[in-house]
Amino acid sequence: MPGYRLYKSLVAGATGHVGEALTRQLLLSPLCETVHTLVRRKTGAFKELSAAAKLHQHIADFRNDDCGVEASALDGVDAAFCVLGARSGWSDAADVAAVERDAVINFA
Repeated sequence: MPGYRLYKSLVAGATGHVGEALTRQLLLSPLCETVHTLVRRKTGAFKELSAAAKLHQHIADFRNDDCGVEASALDGVDAAFCVLGARSGWSDAADVAAVERDAVINFA
């Protein structure tokens, strides 16, 4: 594509509502050559897409500064998206803060 360049993306929180929609759009984009996701558990939500081969899921521990992911696995990432959030129904303030504050800081 003239005037455009391919890019690699990273999505933290790809199993939530927003994260899943974002990841799906990135997978379908002809400009996005690779989509890395940081997730607490792997998902099969994208396996029906023809572009599913572009997806690289990494199990992350967002309590750690490095999210428990080897940095070299994410070399060359051009765009990073953080869509981490607590699930609806969580009432424990400490659990919500662990995701919505601490995990976001660790991702950054």
